[in-house]
Amino acid sequence: LDAEENSVMLGGIERVYTTYNESSVLFKGAGSLEEQYVKSTFEKSLETPDSPSKDISVSFEMDEDNIALTGLQYRIIDEMMNASSKDTLNELIAEYVAVRDYQAKMYPDFADQQQRIELIWGREQYVFYKISALIDHNMTYFNKEESEAINFYSAYHYLCTGHYNDDVSEFLDYKGSVYTGSALCEILEKNKIAKKWREKLDNSSNENFRSQYTLIKNYCDKNCGEYKKSVDDIKREYNYEEIIGMARALIDGSSE
Repeated sequence: LDAEENSVMLGGIERVYTTYNESSVLFKGAGSLEEQYVKSTFEKSLETPDSPSKDISVSFEMDEDNIALTGLQYRIIDEMMNASSKDTLNELIAEYVAVRDYQAKMYPDFADQQQRIELIWGREQYVFYKISALIDHNMTYFNKEESEAINFYSAYHYLCTGHYNDDVSEFLDYKGSVYTGSALCEILEKNKIAKKWREKLDNSSNENFRSQYTLIKNYCDKNCGEYKKSVDDIKREYNYEEIIGMARALIDGSSE
């Protein structure tokens, strides 16, 4: 990079000019160019007086089923992000929606909060990754440094076994939803699931906001009917006994 000033335009995002130099481009983490760009782009443009992000206060219920259903979602997200065909993707989307809706019936308050976090902060995280790729930093999900990059199910395993750096409650209350929101942005973009999906996201109403999940569920309702399965069948397919066993280990460890 040899210019003193540059600008980046991502679809649906207002153009922002950012001054940089060699040291600011190479620096990573808090205070980096990526972080400054994302904050300057999003803090004012996404927050509104009635933004859903203004009312995020529900704690994740730490029981085996809730934790395990989250782990099952992570398994499916990993598959969705690497789907090799449209048929495979549609089947995975049908599975994901079935599990997520099932969890929402059991834990409706948190399911609502999850979408709010995904909509605001997940979208911000997605842009962070896009910007970092443009300047060859290639930051990816969960990592503090490039060498620590892991997928969603690995993060779940590390979390349940005490080998993940972040606090468990903070991850389940907030950070996990930030990451899934970013992943859903990537899935929407990569697979052309919804035309002009960025413009369709809407945080202007606390009652009727449209999240990334809203768009994916709408797509599923229209295109994935032939792939619908019961949650019990999905659990068997993904070895739910292993997933809930890790959740149980987390609960047992937390109670000691």
